[in-house]
Amino acid sequence: MKINVFLFAIILSAGFQMIFAQNNKGFALYLLPENIKSEELSNLDIKKIKPAGKPFISINDISTYLKNTHEFVLHYEETKRLRKLKVPVSGTPFIVFVGDEPIYTGAFWNGFSSVSFKGVVIDVSNLVGDFPTLKLELDYPPLATKNISFDPRPDQRIFNDLKKNDRLYEQVWLTGKCKKIRATGKRRQSYVFTFAVVSVVKSTFEENEVSFEIFDDAGKPLRTALQAESVSNSYVEENWRFTNKEILLKFNRLVSDTKRNIHLVDFEMTD
Repeated sequence: MKINVFLFAIILSAGFQMIFAQNNKGFALYLLPENIKSEELSNLDIKKIKPAGKPFISINDISTYLKNTHEFVLHYEETKRLRKLKVPVSGTPFIVFVGDEPIYTGAFWNGFSSVSFKGVVIDVSNLVGDFPTLKLELDYPPLATKNISFDPRPDQRIFNDLKKNDRLYEQVWLTGKCKKIRATGKRRQSYVFTFAVVSVVKSTFEENEVSFEIFDDAGKPLRTALQAESVSNSYVEENWRFTNKEILLKFNRLVSDTKRNIHLVDFEMTD
């Protein structure tokens, strides 16, 4: 499936150039023409490439992008489009823009491929669920030796645009002790946990405590780890009993709203 239109092309060895007709806004990923192979991307002068037409993935197609790991989640319709993309063993090349500025090239890849590749890769071999998490990885196979000095992914122009559009998240890891558990009484049961912050392990956090809501199916493992028990079957915070042990809490936080948009994604017992 190819949805991008490339209007002009000159042979790579002579100084490859592609020119487009439309101004682009924000982060956008375009597929490259079929005659461009993944192994040729290092010879491509991306400064001579300009975007046009509809990108394969745009800023509006992304719901979240985690800056620490370069993982991102697409909306449902864009995920369906990605599933239809035919990716050969040698990959399907793409180029990333911010506005009209080309940032880097890469390739969609299939995990069953035996072909190695130096560059940015998105593995599409295991798209599980309606909203799978995709990752911009450095080099294929994943265990290949990395040269992080040539890593183009943490480009500040990309991060600035994602942040401006409320798509950019970051990891925040805290150790804490539980202070309160409160049932919300919603139709889909959820609980609000309040922890006193003992230490900041990753990123920054200036508050003395952190509160977060999680639904019952996700909250059960945390309540189990806390050895939380309700007293007299009355689900109010004063009637919860729990351990005082420290827990490592792993959050994702919206970079543009660091005080409110913080979401628990995992936890570990520290003892």
